[in-house]
Amino acid sequence: MNTTISNKTESFELSTEATGQLGALLCPTGTSSNVPVTNDCTPIMDGSTSAKSCPIRRTSAAVKLSKLKPLSPSTEQLLLGTLLGDGSMSFDNRNAIYRARHGAVQQAYCEAKYQVLKDYVQTPAKIVPNYGWGKESCVFSTVTTPALNFIRELCYRPGPVSETGRPSWVKFVNPMWLARLTWEGLAYWYMDDGNLSHSSANTWVANFSTHGFTRNQVELLALTLTRRGVYAKAHKVRKKDKVYWMIHLTVDSTRMFLRHIKPFVHPSMMYKVQWFQSTTCCMYCKDLIENARIVLTTDRPCCEKQECQHQRDLDRSRRWLSKPENRQKNNERAKAARNANLPAHRARARELRLIREADPEYKAKWAKRRMELKLAYYKTPEGKAKKAKDDAAYHHRKKLRLAALNQPASSPSNT
Repeated sequence: MNTTISNKTESFELSTEATGQLGALLCPTGTSSNVPVTNDCTPIMDGSTSAKSCPIRRTSAAVKLSKLKPLSPSTEQLLLGTLLGDGSMSFDNRNAIYRARHGAVQQAYCEAKYQVLKDYVQTPAKIVPNYGWGKESCVFSTVTTPALNFIRELCYRPGPVSETGRPSWVKFVNPMWLARLTWEGLAYWYMDDGNLSHSSANTWVANFSTHGFTRNQVELLALTLTRRGVYAKAHKVRKKDKVYWMIHLTVDSTRMFLRHIKPFVHPSMMYKVQWFQSTTCCMYCKDLIENARIVLTTDRPCCEKQECQHQRDLDRSRRWLSKPENRQKNNERAKAARNANLPAHRARARELRLIREADPEYKAKWAKRRMELKLAYYKTPEGKAKKAKDDAAYHHRKKLRLAALNQPASSPSNT
């Protein structure tokens, strides 16, 4: 008689003798070894009590064979690039495991990573609850495989001993790691930790969030990019009384870098490079702007002329003041500044008023402006009502004056 045991991955048969041995292992000491075993590997104790279910998890044969499969060039570049970004590795006693975690909005990008590493992955990428930034995350991890040991030795080094007594491993940026990176690996790094920020005069530059590395390691990364023709520099940033280091590229280097990595960027991450354009027009003077980058925001493309930039700044101020909460903040700030030094403010206001009154061009300009405002006001419903009332009062006064002029003069009284 044979007993069949099945699980999620495969099923196999046990002979009667093997079934008895399995029952002996599962039963406590002193019980019979002839214990029946159910299909879900639940032995029956004393014919009535069920032991705790113990499904047997086995790695599929395809994954077993892929454990010894060497890394392809694309897989190696994915590992080398993402370990500079959001990727991480953990280790058992001998072999390494690669783990990837992204927000739910980047699920397509995470699944693209899974497709590259699927020969070493048993469970596909899935959505799990996240207890940090965001409500959900998309995660997957590889199996323990010696194929990743070379990446571990290249990118990690032993760190301080943990509380459990086991040595920890930390990422360590070194020249040998960076020498193996190609533009494909740099594209994975940029998709993980890169972004574009607004500089000035509608210019945009690429940045890398390298907060997890030391200053020396960040400077080594910047030097590696510079040697490839992409000028980069390490900059210090402060967050919550802590000092971090980031990498900033110049405008020309950003344009060159995006041109090299764009063929390797996943479609779901194309928003980091897709708004790059070679030419556009200034929205104020209509002149051609070379090497501009347009982003679909409220900012308009502007050239480097002083008058155009002044007009752009005025537009930004108007948009900011159009919100009631911002207008209230601005009024409170201006009131506080005026009250802080009220005598000096009043003296300055008197000085400006005297200067304006002495300038005939200023008088003519503001007389014209007042007339324009008055005519614009008269076009509104309130203005029309006020104008009708003013006109009626004017005609009434005129009628009284005419009546007073037409009235005959009274003769002087005799005394």
